[in-house]
Amino acid sequence: MKAKNPYLLPDNVVPSHYNIRLRPDLKKFVFHGEESVEIEIKEAVSKIVLHAVELEIDPDSVLLHYRGNALRPKSVRKNKKMETLVLEFHEMLLPGKASLQICFSGELNDQMHGFYRTWYELEKDKKTWGAATQFESTDARRCFPCWDEPAKKAAFELGITVPKDYTAIFNTDPGHINNLGNGYKEVYFPKTPVMSTYLVAIIVAHLKCIEDKDKNGVSHRVWAIPGKEEHGRFALARSIAAVEFYEKKTGISYKGIATNSPKLDMIACPDFASGAMENLGAVTYRETAALIDPKNYTAAARERVAEVVEHENAHMWFGDLVTMKWWNGLWLNEGFATFMSHCAMHDEFPEWDVWTGFVAEDFRSALHLDSLKNSHPIEIDVKNPEEIREIFDEITYAKGSVVNRMCEQYLGEDFWKGLAAYLKRFSYKNADTIDLWQALEEASGKPVRDIMARYTKQPGYPVVKARIKNYNNDGDGREFANIELSQKRFLADGSRDKENLFWKIPISTKANSGKLFRACDGELLLGKSAFVFRRYTAENWWIKLNPGQSGFYRVAYSDELWNRLAEGVKRGELSEADRIGLLDDSLALAKAGYMKTSQALDMIAAQKNNKEFDGNVWSVIISNLGAIDHILDENGKKLLAKFVRDMLWPAARKLGWNKKPDEKHTDTLLRSSVIMSLGKYGSQATVEEAQIAFENLTKGKPMNPDLKGVIYSLVAENGDEKIFNELVKLYDTTDDAREKERIQIAMGRFQGEEMIKKVIEFSLSPAVRKQDWFRIMVMLGYNPKAKLIAWNFLKENWDDFHKKYKGNLTLLVRALEGVTSGFTDEENLSDIKKFFRAHPLKEAKRTMKQVVETIETNIKWRKRSLEEIKNWLAKQ
Repeated sequence: MKAKNPYLLPDNVVPSHYNIRLRPDLKKFVFHGEESVEIEIKEAVSKIVLHAVELEIDPDSVLLHYRGNALRPKSVRKNKKMETLVLEFHEMLLPGKASLQICFSGELNDQMHGFYRTWYELEKDKKTWGAATQFESTDARRCFPCWDEPAKKAAFELGITVPKDYTAIFNTDPGHINNLGNGYKEVYFPKTPVMSTYLVAIIVAHLKCIEDKDKNGVSHRVWAIPGKEEHGRFALARSIAAVEFYEKKTGISYKGIATNSPKLDMIACPDFASGAMENLGAVTYRETAALIDPKNYTAAARERVAEVVEHENAHMWFGDLVTMKWWNGLWLNEGFATFMSHCAMHDEFPEWDVWTGFVAEDFRSALHLDSLKNSHPIEIDVKNPEEIREIFDEITYAKGSVVNRMCEQYLGEDFWKGLAAYLKRFSYKNADTIDLWQALEEASGKPVRDIMARYTKQPGYPVVKARIKNYNNDGDGREFANIELSQKRFLADGSRDKENLFWKIPISTKANSGKLFRACDGELLLGKSAFVFRRYTAENWWIKLNPGQSGFYRVAYSDELWNRLAEGVKRGELSEADRIGLLDDSLALAKAGYMKTSQALDMIAAQKNNKEFDGNVWSVIISNLGAIDHILDENGKKLLAKFVRDMLWPAARKLGWNKKPDEKHTDTLLRSSVIMSLGKYGSQATVEEAQIAFENLTKGKPMNPDLKGVIYSLVAENGDEKIFNELVKLYDTTDDAREKERIQIAMGRFQGEEMIKKVIEFSLSPAVRKQDWFRIMVMLGYNPKAKLIAWNFLKENWDDFHKKYKGNLTLLVRALEGVTSGFTDEENLSDIKKFFRAHPLKEAKRTMKQVVETIETNIKWRKRSLEEIKNWLAKQ
């Protein structure tokens, strides 16, 4: 029996309705508030325990209105470790309804969590201050005392006093506004639907909006700092399209979810630590995730905004309407929102080839992280805030979405029937993963839980070994191959799984005849024991397991099966998703020692014979070549650079530098990757073309927006102090957050110790927002000439950084991971281990172990394959 989580609040008192009053002071960066909370006492108690942290509580203000009496507690205590407020009363409180009144105050912090301050400019070089909230996962307690757990759902009502020229936004639209006559107004918002505390949103700033309505008459708005609101047109359209798509797929209208005040606001916040936050009716975003300059947009920006908006809107159903009971079920929110966003994007933009992009990005990302021994199950026991924050990772988001797609492919239309039943059954309630499996089993009649639970409760995933056991003939004389399949857990370093985990794998196959055998068409289910199936052979035959990459596993083929697939690739017989699967599996298997790295390079070279330059496939080729480059010595890098140039020139000639009328979305994205790679790997002509384009830009001539980021990066990589100063000038003169992001990325490309130090100084200057510093550090970590300087700087100034980011260590952890993961030598590994031991981070225990494991795996791979890679490259 599991021990009870000591961080969970008792269930003997639960809230049903909060009436909150707040008065933020945007000059002193503090706020004052009071609340009245309707509660139900479920069993006799003498203490009421709720959450509060970094709040000053006025003990004389605490009153319990109970059975016609106003009771004052005999003690009001804060427990800093447990982040709780304990109210102890003189008498036993019997079951029944009551109302709790508390006055409190706190700081508008600069950590981008809780209730925090944010700045923007209405006039050049003059800061104006506003306030915003970010409560997920456990930070509502920093704004008002509350039962800050997802299962403690309640309705929320707000009154907030703000300067009269400010806009206040909440989960519902304003009910009425009182002008106070002293330059302030009090804005009252009616109560929300029943929801969790982490979904409450409060924004106070100078904002303007654009608005449109969906087919049910619900208002969708994009709010931004004045002058930027028109940049929200694309996001506004995506919001409406996404909601209408989700309504069709689930049978539940958004208007029915957001009762009382149905609207969907999207607020672009100047300071925001994550990408976006799915607060019911008031979704908050980084500016780069919601705004696109209609005169200066890129294909990548459109895709990014579409994905984020459709992800957040999916949460209105998955997370807001139906919420996990506890944070171990976070994947029910994030895994579904990621999966559903791709469904919505595919529906709206089929020409984007979203599902192949999903395989190239989310699927691969999940496989890479989950191959580490220091991965974790999707459903993992978490107790305290530090442990909860650490699971907002690619296992929860990417693996969660892959598991959903795998289940959808296995069940077909029954998946959607079961999903609709699950949402209806648990509307405004909380659910566990087992509740989802039950709904899907009822709809499909298939053993969903028996198959899928292993993918959520176990860490890792299997590698399926496929080999030809023998050949035979049937009664008609037709030859067939008996193919044996077996499985084991795949680990990135090739080590043996000590737990001997196994999965029940729905196996799909595809042959070069075009015949597709899907898992949902039969019962080809691979378990702990190996099994054999037959496939008829013919001239140039091949067989591909996991067609379309819908199953969460890798495949290690015997040499004969592998060589047949490689020939099929050369003949252009495999789909883009299958080619990505072969590319990714081969490199991962080579790293782990299942096959030679030269075989992975053969698979890359095989793509060259395919004249179709698919953007998703070639992005994976470029990624794989970058991974190989990572472990090479100087001689090997020169050999690789020549191979990359030869490999990419045909694609470069086809794509050119200028966008063609009606070209594919993926071609537009690929052009940037190809040009960047050619410049990086020594094409002087490419670098010179980029330098000319940049010089023209500084003279006021227009530049293709899709190539801006690449051009900035190439001129920085080959630039001096003059280029640095030009980039800083561009940074200082733009108010476009996306343009600033391009320059931040480019800054990490500079070479030479003096230039790198200038970049680090720039990253710490007031010009760079606190939310963006990590990006520059990560890019320096990717830069072979800069990573050691960046690492030494981070070490030497660790205490200062820790103090600066102490309230929200997520960004510091991302910088630390980015700067350290790129090393491939024993000396720096030893240094990193020593540093991690001396500076443990509760919020990053697993991340630190993953960094060390990644470096160790790359060192083993380098020792095993360096000479083999160089010999292969020398023959090309």
